[in-house]
This record gives sequence, C-alpha cells and structure tokens, in this order.
Amino acid sequence: MRIAGIGNALLDLFWFPDTEAAPVLGLHPNSTVHTDPDRMDELLLGVPAPIQVSGGSAANALKAASLLGEDCVFFGCLGSFEREYDPWAKAFLADLSDYGVRAVCEGRGSQTGRCLVINMPGRLASIACAPGAAPSFRLHQIDRDQYKQADWVFIDGQVLRNEAFFDSVVRDCRAAGIKIAVDAASRMLAHEHAHAFRKLLAGGNAVVFANEDEATALAGSLADIIPGIPRVPDRDALVHTVFSCLTRESGSREDETNALPCIVEKRGEKGARAWSNGEVYEAAAPVIHWPLDETAAGDTFEGAWLSAIGAGLSMQQALEFSNRAAVLALGVPGSRLDKDAFRRLKEERPAPEARSR
Repeated sequence: MRIAGIGNALLDLFWFPDTEAAPVLGLHPNSTVHTDPDRMDELLLGVPAPIQVSGGSAANALKAASLLGEDCVFFGCLGSFEREYDPWAKAFLADLSDYGVRAVCEGRGSQTGRCLVINMPGRLASIACAPGAAPSFRLHQIDRDQYKQADWVFIDGQVLRNEAFFDSVVRDCRAAGIKIAVDAASRMLAHEHAHAFRKLLAGGNAVVFANEDEATALAGSLADIIPGIPRVPDRDALVHTVFSCLTRESGSREDETNALPCIVEKRGEKGARAWSNGEVYEAAAPVIHWPLDETAAGDTFEGAWLSAIGAGLSMQQALEFSNRAAVLALGVPGSRLDKDAFRRLKEERPAPEARSR
C-alpha cells in the first residue's frame, strides 16, 4: 500500500537531563512555546548533544507505516542556504531515509523547523518549537501526478493554517479517488476548522484523527452546527453524540461495511475509540509502564492504523493493533522507533476478520 504524507518537516531534538533543567533556559515545565529560529539557536547552546529525530505528525506516522511494510513518501519544506539544505534539513532527510521513507521537499530561505523536547524527572516535559521553513507550502507545490498512485494521503492538520493549499490537496485527492487522513493537530485548529473537518468527512473516504482535547474541541464546535444534536450532560457524552451523528450523516449508504468516513480518538492510557457509520468501537490500551517520551505515540498510532486498515483488518482489530504500536513509541525518543520491535509487531498482525457495521 502506498501512503503519501504532507506536513510540517520538523527536526525533533531530545534532551533527557537528570534535573529540572528547563527553567534555566527560560522554559516552564509542562508547557509548549513557539519561538523563532534565532531563539532556538540560543536554547540549543544550553543543550548538550541532543538526540536528533525527524518529526512532525506526517513524518512520524509514515515512519511507523513504513516499518509495517507500506511504501511511503513525504512532502514538505526544509531550510536551505545558497541552494543547499541546512544541517538540520540533512539530519531530517537522513533519518527519514533510514526508516525507508522517501522525501520530496522544497528548500526555503529560512532555517529548517526544529522542536526541542526536554524530558525531565517526574514526567515533566518542556517543548519549544521553531517552525521555520516547515509551514511555507506553495499553492501548487505538489503536482497531482506526484501522489496520484497513492492509496492514502495523510495530511498534518497544521497544513490547515494554509487553507488554499489544504483545499487544493483535498480536491486533487477527491478527483483521483485517493483516501484522505487528517491529524487534527491541536485543540485550536480543531475548533477553528470544524467546518473543514465536517466537509472532509461528508465527502467520504476520509478519517480524522484527534486526541482527547482535540476531539472535545471539534465536538463542541460541531454541536452548534449539526441539526438535531441534543443537549448532553458531560464531555464523553458530547463527543459520542456528535461523532455518531456526524459519521451516520456522512456514512456510506450503499456499503455499510465500509469503515470510511470515520473519526478516531486517541485516548492515551485509556486506549482508543472510533466512530464509523454512527457506530462506536473501543479498544483498551495495553499496560503502559513509565514512558520515556510521549511525543510521537499518537502519530505512530495513526501510521499503524492506516497500515492495519489497508491490510483489511476490521475497525476493532485496527484499534487494538495501533494501540500496541503506540506503546512501542513510548519507549524511545520521538519516532526513533525500534525496527526489530516493529518487525515483530508486523509478524504478529492478525488475519483480517469480517468487518461489522
């Protein structure tokens, strides 16, 4: 199966100090800040030998899918100087290539996007992100011919900040009959672009991935615009009611065994849920021990889900399989995924069972 991924190209830089070191750099524990490349350069002066890993939701998801046997290509923007990629871009590309993911990127006259992740004792984490060149997609940067052979196009939700580009990709996918997967990316984007997510699902052959915060924001925004949504008492009831109505409204009336369109909620230690044709599926997470890093677990889940659905697994099977993949990502920095562990996971993937409604 072929998967094309479009998203922010970020080089993740991991540091695991023995002390609560983030405040020394002017960062607060358990917080995320966006900054500029110059400030990132200053921060990195105080970080000894960070672990460099290609990141961003699309790259992370593709690396997982590639290890599970899928043919993956990434489209993005990287920093360059005098027609040569900067050192951060070269590190990003080398890591992607090491996981079997091809890259088709354009250079920009700014630094490659970087994300500093400081994991401290007591499960404290501080994140600073300098997007740099990452979000600077041109409207017609990706020609349809470059991904028309794909079975899926995975779009980082950050691309929604460039609505004209996002819409052009979706139109091209629709015209070519390509399935679309979108990661909601953030609570703010889920809220601000609720109409876009509804339109995407209404077009069929699409999946939206969201974590709990993003799912809450999306459901809350859609509750006011979908006719007939009743008042419900709590967060879980709201999400279930809205997503059931939305997928029933958009579901395939000709083929009710078709899993798409659907919404998948990643719930961390609580596992995962999915809504398809108005029905809900739930899968508990495996036992999770003390995690090393949580940065790429959700993205790894998404790459595994696409691989599982592409292999013919039922929705229930896909959720359970993807939960197992996500747990593997908790033991490594970002998406520095253990290739042997994923080889074993692939070997243990169950045979498809009949899909139910």
